[in-house]
Amino acid sequence: MGTLFQASKLPLTTWFLAIYLITQAKNGVSALELMRSLGISWRAAWRLKHKILRAMLEQEADRVLRGRVEVDDAYLGGTRSGKRGRGAAGKRPFVIAVETRPDPEGGLPHPVYVRFDPLPDFCQTTLARLGGTGIGCRYVDGLRWIGRLPGCRSAGHTSSAGGGSPA
Repeated sequence: MGTLFQASKLPLTTWFLAIYLITQAKNGVSALELMRSLGISWRAAWRLKHKILRAMLEQEADRVLRGRVEVDDAYLGGTRSGKRGRGAAGKRPFVIAVETRPDPEGGLPHPVYVRFDPLPDFCQTTLARLGGTGIGCRYVDGLRWIGRLPGCRSAGHTSSAGGGSPA
């Protein structure tokens, strides 16, 4: 298999500018925005964006988080009427894992790598498979199900997010 740029008719400067725009955008870049910024067709911008995103995904797919890894669960979804929090309709459960390194000056740990793993649900069989997804030693916020994962220790404190606005 060749490089990301193989068989492309676009100049390298266009590729490099696209990589810069995609990696530096805080909220992502649409193909339409890339089209306007790079002066190429929408179809070429869409293909370019997806090739870059796929290369970024493949680069990080095999990374194993090691050392101190903090894990928490969350739900992603818009505001809807009805039940809030766990079990609410239209919410997608996922797990966030952050590898941290200690501050050399004794301050708070610094995040190094982050992993977001979407899950179909938080049932025991799904969580058992999570242990083999590249998350090493874990520290958690006290949530019961995460504590059942192999190699997991509680961080010694619990935090509650139940009183905030719905996610």
